[in-house]
Amino acid sequence: MNILSLIIPIIGTGLYLSLDRIKPQLVKIPNNYLRTYNAYHNVSLSFFSLYIFLYLSYVIFVEKGIHFQHHYYLNDTKVVNAIGFVYASKYYEYMDTVFLLANKKTPIFLQKFHHVGAVWIWYLAYQNRCDFIVYSSWLNCMVHTVMYAYYLFSMYVKVPKYVKQTITTLQIGQLTVGLVILPYAYSPFENRVQWLVMQSFACYVMCLLVLFSLFMWNTYRVKTG
Repeated sequence: MNILSLIIPIIGTGLYLSLDRIKPQLVKIPNNYLRTYNAYHNVSLSFFSLYIFLYLSYVIFVEKGIHFQHHYYLNDTKVVNAIGFVYASKYYEYMDTVFLLANKKTPIFLQKFHHVGAVWIWYLAYQNRCDFIVYSSWLNCMVHTVMYAYYLFSMYVKVPKYVKQTITTLQIGQLTVGLVILPYAYSPFENRVQWLVMQSFACYVMCLLVLFSLFMWNTYRVKTG
């Protein structure tokens, strides 16, 4: 792993965690500009996720087949580039928090943990050529295609509450699949670094499962009394 490459996620994480400090400036952005850019943001991420999902579907199910071994998919430069774009998109997804702050809302801990953790997991897996990230990217892009499309439509029409609940269920589902299947499928590892990356991935996903489950319960439970 190139040590110099650590500079990018370190700086990115630092900038992201300091976004709260520029909230007073963000709220001054005119609503028409903010709404337009937010729409383009959701459109671009939804179509980007769909493109990567379809490409990785072709790679996994047609071109190369389903294999659980290291340096199988990531021996292909085109696949490496696709994962590189997914990794880069994790920085752009920081804009989700920017839009919340600009709209005078406070992002919850789940969102901050999710965004920061995703950057580091994709960085570590991409740098160390851990093939499990191909399946993780495939699942992630599938959910993000739907999620950002929902964000877009909800800006213009009233979307039924069950749609948002369904998306949260999909997020929990992709995390569960990743946690249950991938660590098992990619064992044993080629080296200790890949083992550590997989353990980091497992810890991150377990934390997300807890946070998303609590969010699901607190947001959608039927309140009585």
